[in-house]
Amino acid sequence: MNKKLKYGLLILGIANVSIFGFIGFGLYAMEIEDYYGDLQEIFYSAKNGDLILNKTTCDFGRVEKG
Repeated sequence: MNKKLKYGLLILGIANVSIFGFIGFGLYAMEIEDYYGDLQEIFYSAKNGDLILNKTTCDFGRVEKG
Protein backbone atom coordinates (compact mmCIF):
# COMPACT_ATOMS: atom_id res chain seq x y z
CA MET A 1 0.00 0.00 0.00
CA ASN A 2 1.24 3.45 -0.71
CA LYS A 3 1.24 6.34 1.76
CA LYS A 4 -1.70 8.21 0.22
CA LEU A 5 -3.99 5.18 0.53
CA LYS A 6 -2.95 4.57 4.15
CA TYR A 7 -3.57 8.19 5.13
CA GLY A 8 -6.86 8.20 3.24
CA LEU A 9 -8.08 5.10 5.08
CA LEU A 10 -6.90 6.54 8.40
CA ILE A 11 -8.78 9.79 7.84
CA LEU A 12 -11.88 7.90 6.68
CA GLY A 13 -11.76 5.70 9.78
CA ILE A 14 -11.39 8.66 12.13
CA ALA A 15 -14.26 10.45 10.40
CA ASN A 16 -16.52 7.39 10.73
CA VAL A 17 -15.74 6.97 14.43
CA SER A 18 -16.39 10.68 15.01
CA ILE A 19 -19.71 10.65 13.17
CA PHE A 20 -20.97 7.51 14.93
CA GLY A 21 -19.83 8.87 18.29
CA PHE A 22 -21.65 12.14 17.71
CA ILE A 23 -24.84 10.30 16.68
CA GLY A 24 -24.58 7.96 19.68
CA PHE A 25 -24.12 10.84 22.12
CA GLY A 26 -27.09 12.66 20.58
CA LEU A 27 -29.33 9.61 20.93
CA TYR A 28 -28.21 9.13 24.55
CA ALA A 29 -28.97 12.77 25.37
CA MET A 30 -32.34 12.48 23.63
CA GLU A 31 -33.19 9.40 25.71
CA ILE A 32 -32.45 11.34 28.91
CA GLU A 33 -34.55 14.26 27.68
CA ASP A 34 -37.48 11.97 26.81
CA TYR A 35 -37.42 10.26 30.20
CA TYR A 36 -36.69 13.20 32.50
CA GLY A 37 -38.16 16.08 30.47
CA ASP A 38 -37.40 19.42 32.09
CA LEU A 39 -35.60 17.71 34.98
CA GLN A 40 -32.47 16.84 32.97
CA GLU A 41 -30.26 18.92 35.24
CA ILE A 42 -31.24 16.68 38.14
CA PHE A 43 -30.10 13.60 36.21
CA TYR A 44 -26.71 15.10 35.48
CA SER A 45 -26.13 16.35 39.03
CA ALA A 46 -27.59 13.34 40.90
CA LYS A 47 -25.88 10.12 41.88
CA ASN A 48 -27.16 6.67 41.00
CA GLY A 49 -30.07 5.68 43.26
CA ASP A 50 -31.05 9.19 44.42
CA LEU A 51 -34.76 9.90 44.86
CA ILE A 52 -36.33 12.79 42.94
CA LEU A 53 -39.71 14.45 43.45
CA ASN A 54 -41.71 16.38 40.88
CA LYS A 55 -43.66 18.93 42.92
CA THR A 56 -46.12 19.80 40.13
CA THR A 57 -47.34 16.23 39.60
CA CYS A 58 -46.43 14.78 43.02
CA ASP A 59 -44.60 11.90 41.30
CA PHE A 60 -41.34 10.55 42.61
CA GLY A 61 -38.74 8.22 41.21
CA ARG A 62 -35.19 6.99 41.36
CA VAL A 63 -32.28 8.17 39.26
CA GLU A 64 -30.81 5.17 37.46
CA LYS A 65 -27.56 5.70 35.64
CA GLY A 66 -26.58 2.75 33.52
